[in-house]
Amino acid sequence: MAEVKKNRSNKVFVFLATLFITLAILWVLFKSISVDFLFSVFSQLKWHVILISFILYLIGNILRSLRTYILFEKSISYYKIFDITCIHNFLNNVLPWRMGEFSHIFLLKNEGIEGTKGLFTLGILRIFDMVIILLFFSISLLFTPKSNIFFNYFALFFCFLLLLIIYLLIFKRNSILNFMKRIRGKQSLLFLRKIMEKIIETLQHFDMIKSKKLIFQMFIISLLLWSFLLLADFIVVSYFIQIPISVFVLGSGLTMLTYLLPIQGFMGFGTTEGTWVLVLLFFGFAKEQSIVSGLAFHVFGLMYAFLLGAYGFLKIKKSRSLIQ
Repeated sequence: MAEVKKNRSNKVFVFLATLFITLAILWVLFKSISVDFLFSVFSQLKWHVILISFILYLIGNILRSLRTYILFEKSISYYKIFDITCIHNFLNNVLPWRMGEFSHIFLLKNEGIEGTKGLFTLGILRIFDMVIILLFFSISLLFTPKSNIFFNYFALFFCFLLLLIIYLLIFKRNSILNFMKRIRGKQSLLFLRKIMEKIIETLQHFDMIKSKKLIFQMFIISLLLWSFLLLADFIVVSYFIQIPISVFVLGSGLTMLTYLLPIQGFMGFGTTEGTWVLVLLFFGFAKEQSIVSGLAFHVFGLMYAFLLGAYGFLKIKKSRSLIQ
C-alpha cells in the first residue's frame, strides 16, 4: 500500500513539474510576443509549403518502416510495420520520457513478435538514429557562421570517433563484448557495473544482425530517412526565417536531445522552443524570429505525427475488426 502511495506521489510530482516547466518556459518566450502576431505570421504560410513538408515527412516514415521491415527479415507485413511505426512515432511525440517506445514492443507483440525481440530491434534502431543525428550535428559544426578552429577540431574529432565506433560495432563487437564482460566481473562499484551492463546489452543488440551488408543497408536507410525528416522541418522553418542549414541542423539536434530529459514540457512544448531559441540567439537571430520558427517546426511536426498516427490507429482497428 505504501509503495502504491509512493508511486502516486511520484506521478503527481512529475505532472506538476512538467506543467511548471512548460508554463514557465513558454511565459518567458512569449511575454515579448503577442498571440495576434503569431496568428498573423502563421496565416501567411502557403499550403504548398505544408504539403511539400508533409510529403518529405511521409517519405521519412516510409523509410523508417522499411528499416524495421528489413531488420525483421520480412517476417511481418511491411504495411503492418508502417501502421505500427506511425502510431509509435505519434506516441513518442506526445508522451514524456519517450514512453511511446513501449508501443513499439506492445504492437509488435500483438503481431506475434516476442517482446525481447521487439526490445532488441528498438535498441538497434535507436543506436542508428543516434549515430546519424550526431554525425549530422558534428559535420554542421564545420559550416556554422561562427565556426572557428575549436569547432573544427571538435567536429573532426567527433566524426572520427563516430566512424571508429561504427567500425568497432560492425567488425570487432564480439571482442569488445568479451572484454566488457571481463571488466564487469572485476568491477565492484555498482554504478560502474550498471554502465558496463548497458554497454554489453547494446552490443548484444547487434547480435541480431548477422550480415555486415545488412548493417550497411541500415546505416544508409537511416541516413536517408533523417535527411528527409530534417528537410521537412527546414522547409517550414526557412519560410519564416533565412537560416543556414548548418545552424538549423545544430538547433534541431539539440532540441532532439531535450526529449531524453527526465522531465520535459507537455508534448515537448517549452523545452523544445527554449532550446531552439537559445541556439538561434547565439547565432545572432532576433528573438521574435527564433520563437516563431521554433514554434512552427514543432507544431507542424506534431501535426504530421498526429495525422499519420490517426491513420495507423484506424488501420490496425480495421484489421482487427475484420479478423473478429
